[in-house]
Amino acid sequence: MIVNPAHLPGWLADNICMRCHQSGDARVLRPGKSYSDFRHGTPLDDTVATFLIAFNRNSPPKDPLLQYYISMILSKCYIASGERLHCITCHDPHFQPSASEAPGFFWQKCL
Repeated sequence: MIVNPAHLPGWLADNICMRCHQSGDARVLRPGKSYSDFRHGTPLDDTVATFLIAFNRNSPPKDPLLQYYISMILSKCYIASGERLHCITCHDPHFQPSASEAPGFFWQKCL
């Protein structure tokens, strides 16, 4: 089944991204589950529990490339948005700007 994240509540849409972009310090499958049991549009934590040693804005994660969601919800932009900022607010999973276009592209999104 194809799920359009734009039609999901923000948190469930973010769960699609978190499947790959939120590693944590440990990931543990729920009893009787495999990674292939995750279905887009459902909570990721129904399939796998992700554990992360706590960090904050002054002590960011060691590998931010795999901690996008947590970094986002700690950001000033997320807080100022009233928690309405989500992964697809800035990122289109079907479009990736080139390295030279990316700074201007994402700067415009922020504005």
